[in-house]
Amino acid sequence: MRISVITACLNAAATIADTIESVLAQDHSDVEHIIVDGVSRDGTLEIVKRYGPRISRVVSEPDLGLYDSANKGLRMATGDVVGYLNADDYYAAPDALSTVAAAFGPGIDVVHADLDFIDPRDTSRITRRFRSRPYAPGDFRKGWHPAHPTFYARRDVLLEAGGFDERYRIAADIDLMMRVMEVRGARSVHLPRVLVKMREGGMSNRSLRHIWQANLECYRAMHRAGFAVPWWFVLRKPLAKTRQLLPF
Repeated sequence: MRISVITACLNAAATIADTIESVLAQDHSDVEHIIVDGVSRDGTLEIVKRYGPRISRVVSEPDLGLYDSANKGLRMATGDVVGYLNADDYYAAPDALSTVAAAFGPGIDVVHADLDFIDPRDTSRITRRFRSRPYAPGDFRKGWHPAHPTFYARRDVLLEAGGFDERYRIAADIDLMMRVMEVRGARSVHLPRVLVKMREGGMSNRSLRHIWQANLECYRAMHRAGFAVPWWFVLRKPLAKTRQLLPF
């Protein structure tokens, strides 16, 4: 099974090497790493180029935002399964992808796992733990969702779903997972292990304004998907997510 790992980046010189090294360290035999750069100006591309052909494909060109780059990567991917690893995240262990591959049994379309948030100044320090569980129908409407950096899906499933909806600036990842799992009924498996280490300060939680915008986008996505969730879903969602986020 070929697994395509897509990394969209912009001005990630401080962290991109950790991301690349963690992909190269994987013991899975067939990994395609695609890096889509939005014309970084801080030396990111120079770091990426040092790895030469060890990275499957590198593209650097202007984009319309994170999810535009993510969709470009999806269209380039040749793997049976596709996942996204952000430019400030890295795999928790060398067997992360081989464990994902082994979980894709017959009829399984999605595999997701757990995640640790880490201090960007001291990556040995875990600040929060994101713990998921097996999906049950209706979970997204209750505010539950997998951690996107641990979400792997068959490429044809993602393409049939239309990829990321670029109308959303922050929550397009949750929207796509919802459309794949909740709307299309993709069969999924949860791996009860930490797959990815994620630095704190991501786009969806870097400020109260971003958190509020992300929740509004999730509310709109629910209605576009045909789920008549009430307005107070915007308030309930953060409370539901606290059940998945554990203090360390």
